[in-house]
Amino acid sequence: MELLEQNYKFPKVERLHLAKDFKKVYDLGVAYHSRKLVLFVLFTPKTNQSKQDACSTLLSQSKQDACSTLLRKIDKQDACPTLLRKIGFVTGKKVGNAVTRNRVRRLLREAYRLNKNSLVEGIELVVMAKRESAGLGFKEIEQELLRLFKKAGLVKGDKEKFSSGSKGATSSD
Repeated sequence: MELLEQNYKFPKVERLHLAKDFKKVYDLGVAYHSRKLVLFVLFTPKTNQSKQDACSTLLSQSKQDACSTLLRKIDKQDACPTLLRKIGFVTGKKVGNAVTRNRVRRLLREAYRLNKNSLVEGIELVVMAKRESAGLGFKEIEQELLRLFKKAGLVKGDKEKFSSGSKGATSSD
């Protein structure tokens, strides 16, 4: 009965709203690219946990130096005390007209909402849609988003990072 216990809501507190929050994720986060989407990830450590400990638990050995440099720039008041996952969606005018952009944003929100429980906590994300995402259906958007989550190492229980090779292209549905 694990499905009944999971929270599939997407409240306002889990969304990025302000331009300064988006800018923080762009400037301090790490970008993961695919053909149709770009995912920016910023890890926010617990306030009662040292930043270096959070860095070592969240990232693989190869990314720890970069993470510790980024975490030095984050003040203690900017750290997320409740370890929420926060996310924002960006669709520029290159994606299409307003109707197309809104549809892509709705599909991205729904794909995230249904899969957010499988992600680690204490992260801030920005998902940017590229022009190629305009004609995609829900399944294609969801697969592309999950592929980026795996590539970034955000999936719970998925300790090793996926490369952009054949491992990242496979999904177990």
